[in-house]
Amino acid sequence: MPRHNRKNVQLLGIAFLLIFFGFDGFQQYVTTYFQYLGIPRVGFLSLVLVYLAFMVGSLPAASVITRLGAKRSMVIAVTAYALYGFSLLTASPLAILAASVVLGVAASVLWTAQSAYLIRASDPSTYGADAGRFATMFAVGAASGVLLLGILLPRIGFRAGLAAFAAVPLLALVLLTRLDDLRGNVRRRNWNAAFRLLRSAAALRIAMVWFPFNFIQGFVLGIIPLKIGAVFGTIPAIGVLIALFYLAPVLTAYAIGAYSDLIGRNGMVTTTFGLSIAGLALLAIANTPTLLILAIAILAVNFGLGRTITFALVGDISNEATLDPISALTWFVQSIALASAFVLPLIIRDAALFVTAAAGVGVAYAFYHPIRRTPYPELRLRIKNEFET
Repeated sequence: MPRHNRKNVQLLGIAFLLIFFGFDGFQQYVTTYFQYLGIPRVGFLSLVLVYLAFMVGSLPAASVITRLGAKRSMVIAVTAYALYGFSLLTASPLAILAASVVLGVAASVLWTAQSAYLIRASDPSTYGADAGRFATMFAVGAASGVLLLGILLPRIGFRAGLAAFAAVPLLALVLLTRLDDLRGNVRRRNWNAAFRLLRSAAALRIAMVWFPFNFIQGFVLGIIPLKIGAVFGTIPAIGVLIALFYLAPVLTAYAIGAYSDLIGRNGMVTTTFGLSIAGLALLAIANTPTLLILAIAILAVNFGLGRTITFALVGDISNEATLDPISALTWFVQSIALASAFVLPLIIRDAALFVTAAAGVGVAYAFYHPIRRTPYPELRLRIKNEFET
């Protein structure tokens, strides 16, 4: 892969800071906005369509990126984030739901392209540090967007706030177009490259690493705020404790990434599974503020750890032939994890929900376990051979 190019990593990070300053800013208040419009059902359907389209689009995204290049793919995909924001201003259910589908597909392309581009812009010896830089900038954008729009909404109202923040992702186009056009030297550009990777047992096992982090992220968007409200009985407590999930990557991502470059990421991967299970199990019995704060602190630390090492791990296990398909596969698994976190609370409730969730992460670890000690160069070669067979 090309030598480290810090300029590209910084431009990529700042671009995603802007994208998700705007998008996460207004996304956090979308359900409130739909209630304000008197169409709360549209908010639920929009969320379902976004993540369903993301899941469906993840594997084909690899072929799109191989053909167009990661840079061009990101430039095209980012416009869908602004489109979705502006569709909210129409208050038209049909326009909003159509934009939701477009956003889901575009998001699968954007994030798959980001994963591949970050690795191509980095040196193997600094995958972790560069992933940490990116994760820090991304988290700063998301957290500050949510905070600032929350302050502005009472003063300027929904329409002005949404319009302003929906336009912010378009500013990222200036930075994305300045990126070097880094592409892999892939001779065969098959439309089904990521689907062929599903034949690799090694790839499927390592892909389980992406499950717990995103499963918990789904809980952060859904059930955990409800748990906080039930235990504390106050809305401000929700904002304070959920903020820990944004704050953790800001404070720890670079240090974690740089440290993982020195000691390797195998041990950290196992740690993410352990912290996920511990935090979810503790949530099952967290009926007091102290226990709930402890559970959320564990999961927030794990959030910062998982966010960083999963970005870097893509480079550890791929080569030029498999980078785009592996990026797509990891986002496919992440979309399944998020969808599972949204659906599970509809089926199981209370303590049983968190016990079941912890057990689910345990099953993912059991599937990953046979390759946990396999050196990454050996794993990379095994995936390549299974992919090309």
